[in-house]
Amino acid sequence: MVRTQISFTEDEFEFLKRASLRDGGSLASVVRRAVDELRRRQEVGLERALRYIGAFEADPLVEIYTRRAGDAPEREKRRG
Repeated sequence: MVRTQISFTEDEFEFLKRASLRDGGSLASVVRRAVDELRRRQEVGLERALRYIGAFEADPLVEIYTRRAGDAPEREKRRG
């Protein structure tokens, strides 16, 4: 485990204190559970997004339009 120091507002600190007393754990354990929950939600969101992206099949011949500063639009075809 890594030891660190975190600053909270008075309201945040009181909330964490009440949560730790209610759960019978330490204030640090409440913070760790909150971090774990945040990570879980973000990982679930990423997995869901990747699942949706994979739901669409790419066209084997995709047209890509590219433009460099000052150039006219140029069209090139790439296999996808």
